[in-house]
Amino acid sequence: MTHECGHAFQCWSSRSQPLLEYRWPTYEACEIHSMGMEFLTYPWMDLYFGDAAERFRRVHMIESVVFLPYGCAVDEFQHFVYANPDCGPEARHKEWLSLEKKYLPWTNYGDLEYALRGGFWQGQQHIYNAPFYYIDYVLAQTGALQIWKKSQENRDRALQDYMAICPPGGSQSFLQLVQTGGLRNPFEPGVLSGIVSETERYVGEFL
Repeated sequence: MTHECGHAFQCWSSRSQPLLEYRWPTYEACEIHSMGMEFLTYPWMDLYFGDAAERFRRVHMIESVVFLPYGCAVDEFQHFVYANPDCGPEARHKEWLSLEKKYLPWTNYGDLEYALRGGFWQGQQHIYNAPFYYIDYVLAQTGALQIWKKSQENRDRALQDYMAICPPGGSQSFLQLVQTGGLRNPFEPGVLSGIVSETERYVGEFL
């Protein structure tokens, strides 16, 4: 719910944009607003989950970080499929297994035979209905995690930066919005390592 509320709040904040197309940012940018809202609402998760709120935050954080390599695997898989339109199911499954070893070496499907044969990718609907969109989530998640990291250091500043990236909508490019929000370009060396080390510390507090 908080994810979709992030989209809604951004759209509402962009309601004064002179062009209708500017109400929405580009896809990789708009997901910063939604994923960022997920993290900014952490303090209120007790209202949803009560005594299980800390468990939710821990699981959500772990899933958010593990998602990054998974999203890259989905994107690379799509590149393979479009570059080899005549390859059959067996080749696709083989490629997915190869990418799992590259990006998700800890994966264990137990006795799920179809997944063990490389069929897990078929459960990702974006591959079918939104080609090449999935990498946008990865780029956005790096921005959202930076917002979370800021909120740990200075919550007021994190909120100000989040509010700053909502009104521009589609009038700014992805990298322009990143700059507007005081975030780092996800392609810069060291960005991910800095985020991951902070999330490891955070998750460790619950253990």
